[in-house]
Formats: sequence, C-alpha cells, structure tokens
Amino acid sequence: MWSHYTGLRDDLATARSDFSAMTTRAESAEQLANRNAAAALKADIDRRAAISALETAQAAFRENSIRSRDAETAIRSAPDSDDGPVAPILEGLRSRRFQ
Repeated sequence: MWSHYTGLRDDLATARSDFSAMTTRAESAEQLANRNAAAALKADIDRRAAISALETAQAAFRENSIRSRDAETAIRSAPDSDDGPVAPILEGLRSRRFQ
C-alpha cells in the first residue's frame, strides 16, 4: 500500500513538473506568436506605405509625361512665325527628351 501511495505521489510530482514545463513552453510560444503578429502588422503597414509612395510617384510621373507631351505638341504645332534659331545642343536635348 505504501509503495502504491509513493508511486502515485511520484507520478503526481512528475505530472506537475511536466505541466509546469508545458505551461512555460506555451507562454513562450504565445509571446513569440504575439511578437510575430506585431512584426507582421508592422510589415503590412510598411508595405502599404511603400505602395502609397509608389502610387504617388507614378501619378507624378504620369503628370510630368503629360505636361512634356503637351509642351512637345505646342512646340510642334506653333506657327512658323514663332520659330527662330535654336542652338544645336538644345535641339539635341529636345529630341532626346521628348521622343
């Protein structure tokens, strides 16, 4: 009887020790999951900010392209009376930039 009691007591002590270790591991896993969730949220916020910045830059590029094309159209459609001598270096720049 005493040996049975001692065996049960040892089993209970082992179970308590295992439970304590598992609880510690579960708490560590929960903390790690919370840190990962926070990092994922930050990464998502950063990704959204990068996309927003890229969209803004793309819109600015589009507007600049439209203005450049409009300026080229105005230059090409200007009457001959508005024409005058242009330095070859400027004509070369105009040709490269607007084509």
